[in-house]
Amino acid sequence: GGLSLDSTGTYVDTLTSALGCDSIVTLNLTVHPVYAITLDDQICEGTSYDFHGLLVDTTGQYIDTLSSINGCDSIVTLNLTVLDVLRTDLSDSICAGETYTFNGQTLTTTGIYADTMISSIGCDSIITMDLTVLPVNQATIQDTICGGELYDFLGNILSATGTYVDTIVGSNGCDSIITLELMVNPAVSFTYDDEICDGTA
Repeated sequence: GGLSLDSTGTYVDTLTSALGCDSIVTLNLTVHPVYAITLDDQICEGTSYDFHGLLVDTTGQYIDTLSSINGCDSIVTLNLTVLDVLRTDLSDSICAGETYTFNGQTLTTTGIYADTMISSIGCDSIITMDLTVLPVNQATIQDTICGGELYDFLGNILSATGTYVDTIVGSNGCDSIITLELMVNPAVSFTYDDEICDGTA
């Protein structure tokens, strides 16, 4: 009857019919609510969230309007948080011949190794190991002494021909193997028998 109504209730209006009599119109009006739903959710970096057919993968607020069972709007708001994948970069070194244990893996060669675990927040935790295998240095020395002389080989006093090996710690922290090939030349001695006359030189 010319009124604008926006509340649930019963409304009555009296009109005049074509015959000149009152015509009473009763309106039972129900106002259905507009539903507003807020969702708070989180995903891990590298995954996506299906929000009513829309795949989202960044932190933010997303809004969608649906139709409720009564035909009214139903507004859904998604507050999405994308959790970071935790990354840890490690580096280490070992000497040749040694092994390195990295999260259950036994490593023996230079390289970059990665392992993925689940962090306390439920997302991937990627650990990267940059492993360097340092060489064991080897050197060979050849030397000669005369019989009766002594040779100091890294604190060891030698006097006989032979091959001697000693191991010291190199500048890189790994073994350095030094081999000495020592030759002892015999001392030569001569005996002379000679005669002179008395008074001569």
